Amino acid sequence: MKTKFTILSALIALPFSAIMAQTTHNIKIQLDTKKFPNFNCSLNSPADGVTPSPLTEVYMHSGVCWQDPANPSSATAASIYCAQQISPLNSAVWQSVVGNWGANPQADGIGQMVSVGNGVFTKEFIVEQYYSSADVSTAIEPVSGVTSQPMPPNKVAYTMGLVFRDPTGAITGRDSDCKDIFIYQLDSESPKVIKGSDISEWPDGPVSFIYDLAGVETNELFYERNVAPNPLTGDMANINFFVRNHQKDFEINVYDAVGHLVKTIYRGELPAGKQIAHWDATNNQGNKVSNGMYYFSMRSGNNMVTDKIIVNR
Repeated sequence: MKTKFTILSALIALPFSAIMAQTTHNIKIQLDTKKFPNFNCSLNSPADGVTPSPLTEVYMHSGVCWQDPANPSSATAASIYCAQQISPLNSAVWQSVVGNWGANPQADGIGQMVSVGNGVFTKEFIVEQYYSSADVSTAIEPVSGVTSQPMPPNKVAYTMGLVFRDPTGAITGRDSDCKDIFIYQLDSESPKVIKGSDISEWPDGPVSFIYDLAGVETNELFYERNVAPNPLTGDMANINFFVRNHQKDFEINVYDAVGHLVKTIYRGELPAGKQIAHWDATNNQGNKVSNGMYYFSMRSGNNMVTDKIIVNR
């Protein structure tokens, strides 16, 4: 079977052996656009606490702080320094950044969140992988002057900065005063969401998360998944994901809304690393599918994950 599949394992910044030796943490960030309090930075939600954003595509621009530049070998210094960098302006949290930076945003799938309906979007990834991959920006943060770089092996992310945006970058989601949102104390058992505007905890804001150790058993297959563009209005959708281990029996299928098989995109072995699969919106007979909702299913053995895509050409 001829397949459209791109192997990108060589693009990973860290050797796989080093990745496996590092303690890793899984985080699932949930963004509820109904909870933005300021219309000027609410991803165009009315900020009435009830009505969601009309956007169907949201990107998460994020970065982490993992060292004190004045004492780079000290974990204690890094923890203190990164907590101190939470500020309305001139934040130095952005030491490793994923997502389009500055005045030239692109709808290229990097940092794209998954829409789960009713204005809620999610992003799930392994922190140590996400901020050490080839997707990490190398730009300079325009206010603080911090130069983004991949997070080195065996470093710990102490503080995370978050800004949400539409594909153009002109519409953003931030805190009540349109400042950045932070998650800090990531090295503790109880990280907290913080408003950058007044450095206060924000438990009832639009951002919530689940953060825990990423066990090999629960994360050995697929993470940092996104499908773009979604909705699919053109001729090709890209399925980006990361495979932790070599898979001997791997397949990607597309199903329609009632569960009928539409297309087998790939079946066979798959090496560990970053991958991109492609779907040209056709079925197994080569015919273009009709508009509607479809599901990508990635399976290996008894492990399976599913992601939704809407075709609207």
